[in-house]
Amino acid sequence: MVVSRLSCLANVLAVLPWKNARRFDTSRGMNAQTRIVNRLVLAFLAVAVTFVGNEMFSRPAAAQSRQQVTFRQQLRYGLRARTAEEVAYLESIVQLVESGALPQRTVNIAFLWSRKKNARFPYPYFSRAVFILAERDGIAIPRGPYFPSF
Repeated sequence: MVVSRLSCLANVLAVLPWKNARRFDTSRGMNAQTRIVNRLVLAFLAVAVTFVGNEMFSRPAAAQSRQQVTFRQQLRYGLRARTAEEVAYLESIVQLVESGALPQRTVNIAFLWSRKKNARFPYPYFSRAVFILAERDGIAIPRGPYFPSF
């Protein structure tokens, strides 16, 4: 944080016209001492804006106010469940996970794989994958609606 502020300060000071003052000076009547004071005030303002700007634009309040997504919402909206049957099936999967009959890790693996397989319509891939993974672990779960046969 300090390094970024110092590098920003170095960039501001590099831009200020220290050597070629006459070329950039708009008021030719000022003496050298007034020009140096004006440049120092400008440099101070640049540093102040850097420090205040970082505090103003960092959003700790916005990050704290974000709501946590529940597992139920993750499945429903992440898999884009469209019909009432699909939502009911996902609800039954959530109940199995909450009761401990189905490991959440299995559901998460199926969830991520289905979204990678088809991001637009991941639900059919999820229902098939979670069924196969649960069957492999020896857990009996119901088949979802529109159970695809890949």
